[in-house]
Amino acid sequence: MSNSLRGSLNARDAIDLIILSLRSDAGKNLIYILVEGQDDCKIYGKLFDQSKACVECANGKGQVSVALKELNDITKQVFGICDADFGHLQNTLPSFQNLFFTDFHDIEMTMLSVDGVLGNTLAECRFLGETQVILQKALEETKFIGYVRWFNEIKGIGLDFQKTKRLGGFFRSSNNAISLDENAYLDALNMRSKYKTKAVILSDITHFIQTHNTEDIFNLCNGHDVTAFMALVIEGKTSHDQLCSFLRVSFNVHYFRKTKLHDDILKWQTEHGFSVLLAEGGS
Repeated sequence: MSNSLRGSLNARDAIDLIILSLRSDAGKNLIYILVEGQDDCKIYGKLFDQSKACVECANGKGQVSVALKELNDITKQVFGICDADFGHLQNTLPSFQNLFFTDFHDIEMTMLSVDGVLGNTLAECRFLGETQVILQKALEETKFIGYVRWFNEIKGIGLDFQKTKRLGGFFRSSNNAISLDENAYLDALNMRSKYKTKAVILSDITHFIQTHNTEDIFNLCNGHDVTAFMALVIEGKTSHDQLCSFLRVSFNVHYFRKTKLHDDILKWQTEHGFSVLLAEGGS
């Protein structure tokens, strides 16, 4: 595990504790890396030199931005890493020089995009089928959900996707093929979204797809949805949680060095005279 001030922080907590740590002998030379969630701590913590870096969860992209805005006036020893979400598609990523974003929609989609990571992950699940076939099928069957998520973000409807994490009940099987029941998914999403501004119907999403159609599927699809579908396909060999755990384990420094995210952080640390990224084979 990497250095950590505390398990889970909001922006105010992170700001105060980092300032306090910077004033201590143990923390005055550390680089502080703010990420969105606890799973991000697990992923990124192993990719940096633990003697030089402290990876902290700030509980959401907005909280990371708030913390950076204040900390940037105090120290150069801090940067943030967030999921891009739909920022690449919309060209709406915040412009902090020390806030970096995943190559694709989120860190899971970025990991799945790197050759070798998927194969290692599915090998851990004892899946012997064609890895790219299962990935492409997962992308195809979850892109509808990606459009629903994108529609929700643009329109500000307030759908609660957290309550529809389990996708199994929304897929139907026919002739050994699994496909999303779009109406069932929307019905459940509407029912569970207590604070939505309107009920979303299939024609809303159909029209949205016509006006926002994209071939950039790795920036459209959400990594949780894709991995959830993959877990359904290889049901009996692993759970969704185990699959995600295998994915995180498979994404090591060797694969991280293949990402634009790594290159962006490398450029930042070179410009500032820091050295927190692990070299190949580092630990």
